[in-house]
Amino acid sequence: MIETPCKETAICLLTLTKKTDVQQRLHLYANYLCHLLNGRIRQIELAQPMKADAYFFAKDEYDLVIIAAEPHGRSQRLLLGELMTPLLHWLDRPLLIAKPMETKWASMNWLTMKQAEPNLSQRFSQQFPELLAQASNVTVLHVMSQMAAAPGVVGQQLLADVAELMTAHSPEGDILTHDVQLLSKIDMDVEPIVRHGLVVEEILAEATDGRYDLVVIGAHLHEGWQRFLLEDVTAQIVLQADRPVLVNP
Repeated sequence: MIETPCKETAICLLTLTKKTDVQQRLHLYANYLCHLLNGRIRQIELAQPMKADAYFFAKDEYDLVIIAAEPHGRSQRLLLGELMTPLLHWLDRPLLIAKPMETKWASMNWLTMKQAEPNLSQRFSQQFPELLAQASNVTVLHVMSQMAAAPGVVGQQLLADVAELMTAHSPEGDILTHDVQLLSKIDMDVEPIVRHGLVVEEILAEATDGRYDLVVIGAHLHEGWQRFLLEDVTAQIVLQADRPVLVNP
């Protein structure tokens, strides 16, 4: 098992509503997350799109930004949509979109796209060992999509299942193997999964079908059109997912 580090996680909590009853429920959920993270909320603000860049500049103030949002609140979803573009552009630390669910966290859905985030699992295991300690199982998902295919990926591999990719030592297969080996060192079940189709649709479908408690995705590591594409994919997942999403840069 992972030992919980002594360092306390400093958290900035952003809320998307002024309604007292909703704020209270979201704050209770945020405090539950803080307990899992060995963290403390140092700042609470009503989120404002024009101030999105400022939430990531005070590096010495907090290690994680949590946005507390109702999963089905229309006005909050619209505001979250306005926030996501500047937030993802300035992202330099983990961002957790907390959407309260009825169940306690017992499993995690780990999402990775090869050309974007080959080191996602390693970064997450180092930054959030407390969350991993709460998980009984982790699913490592890779979506094989023509739009997201890495250079050198042949057509046959786009249709391959997880066993075929890992046996063939394809770029995606090697990343899945690495993630499974890394996470298997922790006391939990690890399952690699490959889906085929459009990236956003397949990630959301797996998150819902698998009844996972948390979706973990990476942020952009590219420039130009690739960065724009990945930011758009991340924003769509954050907005459309009906459960918490952690974006880990």
